[in-house]
Amino acid sequence: MTDFLGEKRVLRPHLPLLIEAAINISLNTDLAFNVREVSIYFLEQIGDSFAKHLTKKHPLILKEIINAGFKLACEDDSSIPDEEESPHSLSLYMLHNFAIEVPLTIIYPVFKENIALFCSH
Repeated sequence: MTDFLGEKRVLRPHLPLLIEAAINISLNTDLAFNVREVSIYFLEQIGDSFAKHLTKKHPLILKEIINAGFKLACEDDSSIPDEEESPHSLSLYMLHNFAIEVPLTIIYPVFKENIALFCSH
């Protein structure tokens, strides 16, 4: 998936489907960590390449990515060996990337809503 990120014309029409698949893979704790790691990295790179496009054309998908990132950030990582990245740490990189790439007027309310939700849990 990540090999095609440089080919924006190829990926742009398929972004909603690819993002939905990457979110489902990332959140599936039954899958091997290395598979989930690649999909989380893919979502992080989507922020670099397509944040402006998602902001304009697919704001709900952007919100789904952030929601998934917060779920991953709150995931228990005690079963992951210390020398490996965890879904928790990878999702923080992803969230940071979107926080940088998406305008604050759009990203701040989504982050605020997720922080309030996860603090109440």
